[in-house]
Amino acid sequence: MKQRLLILIALILVSDTSRGQHCAFEDVSIIVVWIHTKDDSSNIPDLKITLVDSQGNAISGRNNDEIVFRKNKEKNQHNGYFLSPEDRSYPFAKDNYIWVCNVGFNVDTYYLRIEKSGPASQDDRPLCLPVKLSESDKYYLCGVYNDREYITSGNRLYKPVEIILD
Repeated sequence: MKQRLLILIALILVSDTSRGQHCAFEDVSIIVVWIHTKDDSSNIPDLKITLVDSQGNAISGRNNDEIVFRKNKEKNQHNGYFLSPEDRSYPFAKDNYIWVCNVGFNVDTYYLRIEKSGPASQDDRPLCLPVKLSESDKYYLCGVYNDREYITSGNRLYKPVEIILD
């Protein structure tokens, strides 16, 4: 009887722990944006990509700052501490622009505004019309994937939002 009770308690404990977070990227998605010209497939540097609504108003994030995509880092820069998903490098995203968001954040009603950034951007006009996003543009990060698979597999597990400028 005691043995059965111990087995039952062990099974209950094992089942409770199996429902815990299983991945550092659980509930996290990424949107990758690849912007290039029709003559050159390299990503255009020094752009500001902002998430906007249908009226062109910038969308605010957690800290009431506008949501701006960042350039993916070549590799992780860390000093022995945990990097949040927002601060990590993603090898499959190459040198493209990225934004890490919550899986539940619905992007169906939002657009991307693309502008020049830095001192050379005298003119505030966007470089192209706003680009509509859809839920299929988000890529769920949690899974059992190998970094090399992202790059070398013939069937890419994600497809970046591709924007071709004239």
